[in-house]
Amino acid sequence: MNATAERVRLAASALRELFRDYPTDPDETSGAVVLTITATASGEQHRLELQPGQADWMRQLAEAEASSCHRAHPDQDGQCGHCNGTGKASANPTVQSATSYPGHATHFTEQVFALAAEAGLHPTSSKPYRGAWRIYLDAKAGPQSLCGSIMVGARSGRILRAQLVHDGGAKVANHTGAVQARQALVAYANSIGRRPCR
Repeated sequence: MNATAERVRLAASALRELFRDYPTDPDETSGAVVLTITATASGEQHRLELQPGQADWMRQLAEAEASSCHRAHPDQDGQCGHCNGTGKASANPTVQSATSYPGHATHFTEQVFALAAEAGLHPTSSKPYRGAWRIYLDAKAGPQSLCGSIMVGARSGRILRAQLVHDGGAKVANHTGAVQARQALVAYANSIGRRPCR
């Protein structure tokens, strides 16, 4: 393998790992965007499946890098376009919305957190522990009210599972994955007359 083809392979591998570990949308949107990287000399192709939010990442990264290049000119401020000169990842618009959480949170996870707040479940988050953190839920309407938790992968930011406790423990409902967790919260919000806006 020549040097150029190897660089293409490494770039494709890095992007594939990024898109796998940090989803931005629900699972069923995987493959909504297809990016193909080709080493022209060898014709070797690398096909990458992206979610729409990950396509936004690509655009934002390109814009930030262009800003860094522009700011590197002698008559500019020399600041990094990715962090706006702060040196902090939270200044990067691609992760700005997740900075209120103890670990990474995908856009879909953020939506579920907001949905829980709209449903009056007073969501709070725990510190990361053993590769995950939790969103604790409590309707705070007496011992029979809904409570529970949602587990989020600290690295991926994806909802792994949720457990909702109804009627003071008389009914415990377990939900696997982000979509099931969201559906359960929507059903609860509808049951108490709080139709979610998202």
